[in-house]
Amino acid sequence: MTVTSSIKRTLKRVIPRKVIVKIRSMIDYIPSKTNNIGCKRNYNRLSKVAINKSCVKVGFLVQMPEIWDKQEPLFDAMVHDERFQPVLILVPPYDITNKRVGTSFDDNYFLQKYPEYCIKTLEDGKWIDVKELGLDYVFFQRPYNGYLPKELQSTTLSCHTRCCYIPYAFWPLKHALCGYNRPFYRSLYFGFLESKENCEEIIGLGDYEASRRYLFCGYPSLDKKKDFLQDNHGNLSTVLWTPRWNYDDNIGGSHFFEYKDKILTLKNEFEGISIVLRPHPLAFQNYVLTGKMSEEDVDNYKRSVIEAGCAFDLNEVIDETFKNIDILIADISSILYSFILHDKPIIFCNTQVPKSPSFESIMKGMYLANSWDDVLHWIREIRNGNDTLKSVRQRIAEEIRIVNSKAVDNIIGHLIDGK
Repeated sequence: MTVTSSIKRTLKRVIPRKVIVKIRSMIDYIPSKTNNIGCKRNYNRLSKVAINKSCVKVGFLVQMPEIWDKQEPLFDAMVHDERFQPVLILVPPYDITNKRVGTSFDDNYFLQKYPEYCIKTLEDGKWIDVKELGLDYVFFQRPYNGYLPKELQSTTLSCHTRCCYIPYAFWPLKHALCGYNRPFYRSLYFGFLESKENCEEIIGLGDYEASRRYLFCGYPSLDKKKDFLQDNHGNLSTVLWTPRWNYDDNIGGSHFFEYKDKILTLKNEFEGISIVLRPHPLAFQNYVLTGKMSEEDVDNYKRSVIEAGCAFDLNEVIDETFKNIDILIADISSILYSFILHDKPIIFCNTQVPKSPSFESIMKGMYLANSWDDVLHWIREIRNGNDTLKSVRQRIAEEIRIVNSKAVDNIIGHLIDGK
């Protein structure tokens, strides 16, 4: 008998079993938040749990319809695959102003679209215990536990369920680590990353079993069939503007305040043009929170948009919007990867922040605007039939399609095998 086993036997006789179980649960929970120890323990334990390959139970923790397009192709594939039992675990929206998770499921996008697959996380004022659902995997929408109650955070769920993540955005900046929330990633069983370059950079940090856990399988929201690229073009009359929510130059900044009034004058500049605005979902809340606008300023601006004959985009899922617009004016954003598949002109409001190789490659298919005069110039050129980058966009779109064409199938393969 070893010294260690002798000590264990002695402790079992002296310390009540309930106390031992409590201590073990605390040890399992705390390290998984702060370092690699809990990650290693949870990964090794879960990797030994058998998966019923004919009935894989997968939960999607959903809170924001605006980023559902990253997971929707995978969910849809599971719905039509008899090997899977997918469910949507509904989380009320996060109130960024009051810094707390909401409690209402009123007008919930997922509940309206997929009622038979939905499970509410809040019942009679209490958060459900996800462990009781018996899931093999649970997917997170965002790598930020702060937007979730403690009961639904990855550090809690990773103790009993394989946690997975598909990035909600295709990181456009040079270093993937800028958007890498390490404590969250360490709690993952699988991280299905959006690009090979970002995957390699994150693996290079040396987290436990990183090359097995962080994978590039293709990006599901870019797993589009070729006929998706054959969007019908209108008469170049509808322009969409998508300003960012944050003015931090280190992550690309924004042109909202520089262009917010000028964009409304386009109807006077160009005959027969329609202007649609789609600020980032957190834009106005963040501008109020940071003191750049007051609530009254926001209300007044929204009113001025309507009075100018322009409109806000009301679609919760942006792909629906992309189908109905002709020209995109955008700050740096992951939506540009998706929009370029539609083979429509992009006017990119440039920023000096270093871009990732992937983003630099798609920039070749965009018209660069370093000023408002540039924006006007490119609108004029495009509407006059001088879309000189059309063939470049088509080539880029085809390359994106090829790289990501088996994204969903590849992810499903890993989920079935558990490795």
